[in-house]
Amino acid sequence: MLSSAWARRARRLVPSALALAAVLAAPALVAADVTGPSAPVGADPSAAQPQSPLGSPIFMFVVLGGIMLFMFISTSRANKAEAAKKQALFESLKPGMRVVTTFGLIAEIERLGTQGDTIWLLQGEGKNAVAVEYLRTAVASKYDPTPAATDKNGKAK
Repeated sequence: MLSSAWARRARRLVPSALALAAVLAAPALVAADVTGPSAPVGADPSAAQPQSPLGSPIFMFVVLGGIMLFMFISTSRANKAEAAKKQALFESLKPGMRVVTTFGLIAEIERLGTQGDTIWLLQGEGKNAVAVEYLRTAVASKYDPTPAATDKNGKAK
């Protein structure tokens, strides 16, 4: 579950990092095109080419590596915080509590599984109630029946 969340963040962040690297590399490419074949005959080739404002191509790789390292660290910290929050939720589950599953089912916990990785949820009411076993990771949150406060436009306050 964590790896899929990391993959979603990486798919969202990598194109922006590549675009940033392309923008940073553009002045160096333009400078290389301008000074290429138009150098005077007999002139020192090293003196004819102006220095790029960004320095050598190695600098570009260092900048790109730094950006990628920053993205990796920031996403891993977010994943750790999310995992800790989920673990706290799983440890707080007890019979009688109403929960919402990841697919939107609102049910009451009948009992916890014997191995600790499953729960039994009651679906329905009265005689029609059915107990179904789910993985504990299927629980998304505790159910809060109070509606969120909204303003006149329907937006949350």
